[in-house]
Amino acid sequence: MEDQIKILHMKSHDVQVPAHIPERVSLVVTETVDAGLFGEGIVETLIHAWKYLLLEPKPKDASCGGYGQVIPAGAVVYGMFVECPEIRRHHRVCVNDVVGVNIEGVQFSSPVHCTHKSSEANEPYATEKMSRVPGGYKALSQPFQALTVDFNSLQDLESVASGKSFRISVLVQEQGHLDCFITWFVLHLDHEHSLSTGPGEESCWEQAVFPIQSLPGECNIFI
Repeated sequence: MEDQIKILHMKSHDVQVPAHIPERVSLVVTETVDAGLFGEGIVETLIHAWKYLLLEPKPKDASCGGYGQVIPAGAVVYGMFVECPEIRRHHRVCVNDVVGVNIEGVQFSSPVHCTHKSSEANEPYATEKMSRVPGGYKALSQPFQALTVDFNSLQDLESVASGKSFRISVLVQEQGHLDCFITWFVLHLDHEHSLSTGPGEESCWEQAVFPIQSLPGECNIFI
């Protein structure tokens, strides 16, 4: 099918019209997602595509072709607060004395930890297949919807890229030791088909794990 398919060995950010493709395209299919959804740069990639490579998005009241479209069409990110001794063991120092050396007051951070003000490039999450974590885990809250993004909306993508923070209230339903919160996502490929990367699903994706570094007082939750 060499007369029908053209392969460009280059990043989409470097593709130009008409230097590399004769005109804007009607469809982009991408799988630039990781366990945290955004770690492989899908938002930045699609912002560039909508600005320079795709046809205009289809208006809601339009019925004919000639418009741009992205698959997957969008995603919903879910989260849950979790108690997990195995994750605690890997990401938190829970003692004040090590072989006679007093380490109280010394600041420690998990290798995956950073803040929104940090200049470090490290992602602020680890990844785990929660259904296979040694010792298991305990859900302290019900799954909650954290974020929705429409990949067919440049405005929506630019809103996510802006990094604007917002507050979510989550009801804690179980007593326990707060070790992390985890996130996963549901990809909506189109209006009929979707796939989930949740803890109970068998997929190629793990869940994103945001370890809790410190809380005032004891790191326990009581209802």
